[in-house]
Amino acid sequence: MPPLSAAPEIDLALALERIGDGFIVFDREWRYRYVNRAAERFADRPRAELLGRVLWEVFPELVGTDTERVYRSAASGTNPVELELRSVLRKRWVAHRLFPSESGLSVAFQDVTDRKEAEEARRESEERFRSVFEHSLAATMLTAPTGEILAANPAACRLLRRTEEEICRLGRAGVVDVADPRLGVYLEERRQQGFARGEFRMMRKGGTTFEAEVSSVVFTDRHGEQRTSMTVFDLTERKRAERTTRLLAEAGERLPASLDVDQTMLQLAELVVPRLADLCFVDLREGQTLRRVAVSPHPGLPAAALRPPHLNGAPAEAGVAAVLQSGKVELVAEVSDEWLEKVARDAEELEAARALKPTSLVLVPLRARGAVIGVLSLVLVGHTRRFEAADVPLAEALGDRAALALENARLYQSALEARRLRDEVLAMVSHDLRNPLNAITLNASLLAARGDSAPLERIRTAAARADRLIEDLLTVAVLESGTLPLVRGPEAVAPMVDEVVQIHRPLAEERRVSLVARVEPGCPVVEVDRHRLVQALSNLVGNAVKFTPAGGAVELRVAPVEEGLALSVTDTGPGIEPEALEHVFDRFWQGKHARRAGAGLGLAIAKGCVEAHGGRIAVESAPGHGSTFTITVPLGVRASS
Repeated sequence: MPPLSAAPEIDLALALERIGDGFIVFDREWRYRYVNRAAERFADRPRAELLGRVLWEVFPELVGTDTERVYRSAASGTNPVELELRSVLRKRWVAHRLFPSESGLSVAFQDVTDRKEAEEARRESEERFRSVFEHSLAATMLTAPTGEILAANPAACRLLRRTEEEICRLGRAGVVDVADPRLGVYLEERRQQGFARGEFRMMRKGGTTFEAEVSSVVFTDRHGEQRTSMTVFDLTERKRAERTTRLLAEAGERLPASLDVDQTMLQLAELVVPRLADLCFVDLREGQTLRRVAVSPHPGLPAAALRPPHLNGAPAEAGVAAVLQSGKVELVAEVSDEWLEKVARDAEELEAARALKPTSLVLVPLRARGAVIGVLSLVLVGHTRRFEAADVPLAEALGDRAALALENARLYQSALEARRLRDEVLAMVSHDLRNPLNAITLNASLLAARGDSAPLERIRTAAARADRLIEDLLTVAVLESGTLPLVRGPEAVAPMVDEVVQIHRPLAEERRVSLVARVEPGCPVVEVDRHRLVQALSNLVGNAVKFTPAGGAVELRVAPVEEGLALSVTDTGPGIEPEALEHVFDRFWQGKHARRAGAGLGLAIAKGCVEAHGGRIAVESAPGHGSTFTITVPLGVRASS
């Protein structure tokens, strides 16, 4: 068979010479019959060396390769064959089109290495992307700007609790809460800038929502289609941690602010509703019964819901009674009708609970001093959110703080009641003691009229001391109430000082202690309660005389100062130890030199009387150098003449 170059179809030969594809013709014995210029360049041999020679002899390296297998298979058939092979000769990718005929095999081929490598690079890139996409811990979705979801990685499926097929079928409206107003702002920002990051609610399977941070970028794929990516981060834990920190900090400030039980519960309600729950109940144990405090108003709250559970002593399956018995938290993530039937006492209460439509709740025991004193109930009503196990620590922490505040309120009420009873006892004892004291004093006066005055004076002194003790007890009771009544009036200082000195002069003379008073010129008339100021000064002078040894001195000095009027009592007694100075004004405190002659209330009463006037009292002392007590009262309303 003559070569094609000698054939009469000159136009065809010229065309084959000019094309960029290689073209070869083999006869049935695999001898080269035609080789065009492109094939000559690819083989890197002149066609004169190829024509008439057998392919497998010219290129023995092809023997046993895919090229030999494919060529022989095509030559034995009748249909054209197309395929791509990597050339053993040039290490390049070549696309082959094989045309068998009775005379042999015609082969057209083209170097497609560049296209093949580009496809391979793209495939590797896609595989890498797919690997990252599939194994990323971040929930990622491939989407379209119009809302279609084209792919979702396993992390997104886990986050949304749906399969990839479900997510793609639902699209944006099925996984994003489209009612969230923040979504529109986010989409507009992405449209204008080509990217966006924002926070809005997303939806899991079942309809529950969660806060998410979503990042998105707009791009064009290799087909020219506009696409978007969505990377979603669940903010539930972060929001829960922020809410926990904020609520507990606020609870620490607000719950102890009131010492009233009902007011404390109102504070608790303001904390948790609606930030944590839609309803908040507290059931407090009072003896063998419960008192329910409904501390969160709700428009759909039926009256029957205010009734506390009944404690009949029988084991309870669920609800408040069960938590009281077990002391353990009860989490009901999904409130079912069966659960409501377990806790309802009667048909009316069951219907009320059904009408309220609670969806989820947490019941937390309130513990104080090792006992369960009540139960805190947090309820979600008609809400897409549900309580989870992660919400329990916050509910327990709030319960602990509420229980502490409740216990403080109860202790305060108990203290008030104890003080009221004590005051009643003091009033009764004072009244009952004064009756015989009055009788003793009266009879002593009658005896004195008959001429035997010495023992009678001692009787009067003892009776007066007992009367002062009673007066001190009553004064301390009034001071503790925080409302010491004062009957103020303009008083000159000198007469009050003289009265105090006269009260204590007999005792000072008996103990051989010098008692003097000095009133500086220019002391103002003061607006005071004479009785209370004399009482304070008298207590200071009495203490000074009592603790000053024979031969010592006590000086009462009054002088005007910048703050008003200073009244000081100085003695030459044993002084006070430094560590005891901070306790001298405590009730019932007595120094180590005291002879236990009084109740230890004098200095406490003096301090209370002075502070009731808006003044202050201080002490300076050192062991072996005596003591000085100074009362400072505000300026008077007029100057003395």
